[in-house]
Amino acid sequence: MSFKKLVCQLLTLCLMLVIFPSMSFADVAPDHGNPSLVKKHAEYPTYGVVRLHGISKVFTAYHQLAAIAVEYEGNITAPAFDPANPPYTIRDYAAPYMREEYDRGNGVYSEAKITAIYSNSKPAMRSDKKSVGGKYVIIEIAQIKEVEPYSGEFGYHPVHNAVIATWRQLNPAAGIDDTCTRFRKDFRDVEIIQHVDVRNGGNTAIVSSAGKLPDLLYEDLANIEIDEFVHSSITTQLYKSQARFSYYLPKGYNPNNKNKKYPVVVFVTGNSGRLEFSNGAVMGDEPENIGGQLGRDRMSVRWLTENEDVIVVAPQTSRVNVPYKYDAVDEISSIIDYFLAEYNVNPDRVYAIGSSAGTSQLNSYLKTNASKIAGFISCNGFVFPGVPSNFVPPYSGRLWGYTKEQVLSWVPGTPQHVNDATFQANLEKARVAFSEVVKNRVPMWYYQAVNDQELPVTGSVTNYEDLRYMYKNDLGLSDADIDKLVKLVLYDDPEMLEEGIVEFHGAVNKAAVDPDLSQELLKLNRTDQY
Repeated sequence: MSFKKLVCQLLTLCLMLVIFPSMSFADVAPDHGNPSLVKKHAEYPTYGVVRLHGISKVFTAYHQLAAIAVEYEGNITAPAFDPANPPYTIRDYAAPYMREEYDRGNGVYSEAKITAIYSNSKPAMRSDKKSVGGKYVIIEIAQIKEVEPYSGEFGYHPVHNAVIATWRQLNPAAGIDDTCTRFRKDFRDVEIIQHVDVRNGGNTAIVSSAGKLPDLLYEDLANIEIDEFVHSSITTQLYKSQARFSYYLPKGYNPNNKNKKYPVVVFVTGNSGRLEFSNGAVMGDEPENIGGQLGRDRMSVRWLTENEDVIVVAPQTSRVNVPYKYDAVDEISSIIDYFLAEYNVNPDRVYAIGSSAGTSQLNSYLKTNASKIAGFISCNGFVFPGVPSNFVPPYSGRLWGYTKEQVLSWVPGTPQHVNDATFQANLEKARVAFSEVVKNRVPMWYYQAVNDQELPVTGSVTNYEDLRYMYKNDLGLSDADIDKLVKLVLYDDPEMLEEGIVEFHGAVNKAAVDPDLSQELLKLNRTDQY
C-alpha cells in the first residue's frame, strides 16, 4: 500500500470518529447477506454464526426436521458429541399432539432427541455421520417414534414431538373447525441453544457458548424427497375447474424417448391433505396449503427410493372455500388422463392408492374407469360400511378393542351365513359398487388397522368378503386366483405403535414402509388375466 493511500485512509477514519463519536465498532453486527439475522447477531454474542439450515424428511409417522445445519463463518471443528450431555439443545415451543391445542406461549416445550453431531462442507447429512472439513455443524435429530400411554383421543402420544414440519391444525383462515395439512413455515418457536465453544482448526473459539442461536428461516429449509416434486394444475374435463397435483419424474426421464415407458403411481390422501382456501377466495387465488398432501403421509415420497423408476402423481383434491365448482372424480380422472396423454406412461401399469377419503374418491373413479387401473390399494377406507357375516360384537375397552386374530376370525374364506339378510344387503351394494372392478378384474388390496379410530375395520372386511364371494360365485374363479385379486392386510396396535403411529387411522403410513407392497404392486399389469 502506498504512503498516500495510507494517509487518506487514516484521515477518513478520523473524520468518522468526529462525526459519529458515540459509535462503537463492537455494536455493529456483521452483515452476512441475511438482514433478518442482524438483530439476532446483536442480541446474542454469536457473531460467528451465518445462519441455520433445516433438513426435513417424511418419516413413517411425521414429516419433521431430520437435522439442523449450523453455518459458521469459517471452517470449524465439530464439538464432541456426548448423548448424555449434548453440546446443543433443540426445543420446540409449538409442538402439537396431533389435533390438540398447541402449547404456544405458555413456556411448555418438547425437546428433540439429538442422535449425531459432525462437521461437513455443505448443509447436508452424511450417511457415515463422520466429520469432514467445512464450516457446517450437522445436528441430526431422532425420528419421532417413541410413544407412551396417554389419556387423550388416541390413547398414546409421542414421548417427544419437536420440530414437526407439516402441521395438522385447525384452519381458522378457511373459517372451518377442522384439520388442515400444511407445511410449517414459521420456526421461530424452535430454539437451538449452543452450550460449548465452537472452535476453528487453530483451536480459536469463533462462537462462544453464549446460548440461543439465530432463528431457522423457512427459506433455509430443504425438504428431502418433497423438494423432488413439482406442484402444478390443469383444467378439468367436466367442470373446467382447477385440478391441482404434485408429481415426481425419475431423474433419467427423457420426454423425447418415447420407447421408455414408466409405471405411474397415483396416490390420493385423506381430507386433511386436500385443498383449502381462505374465506372469500376468488378464481386465481392460491390455496392455503399447496403440497401439504406430501407431508401428510409417507406414501407419496416412498416411491422415490424404489429400484424401478416410477412416476408419482399426488392429486390434491378440492375441499373447502373452493372458488369454483368441483368434483373429486372429475379432478382425479382429468389428472390421470393428462399423464397418460402427455408423459411417457405405460398405460398397462397405472396403479392407484387411496387413504381414507382418498379411498372413497378413487372407488368412485373406478366405477367408470376401472379398465385404466392395473391395481388398487385401499388404506384405512372402503366403498361402504358394513358388517361381516361372521362378525362378533366388539369387546369393551379402549377404542374398539379388537385383536388381529379376532378380526381374521370374521373372514374364514367362505361366509358361514350366505342367506343372512345382512350379508345379502351388503352383497347387493357390492355388486353395484364393484361391477366394473370385477368385470376388469382389478386387484383390490385392503390395508387397515384393526382399531382404526375414524373408520371401523368392519368396512374393509365386508368389502373384502363381498369381492371374494363375487369372484368365486359369480365368475367361478379359483381360490388361488382370487388370492391374487383380493387381499386383506391388518395391523394390530403393537405393529402401529412400533412405527410411532398413534393415530390408528393411519395404516397408510404403516403400509408405506412395507417392502412387499411395492414389490407386489409393481408386478401387476393390466393385461394380466386370472
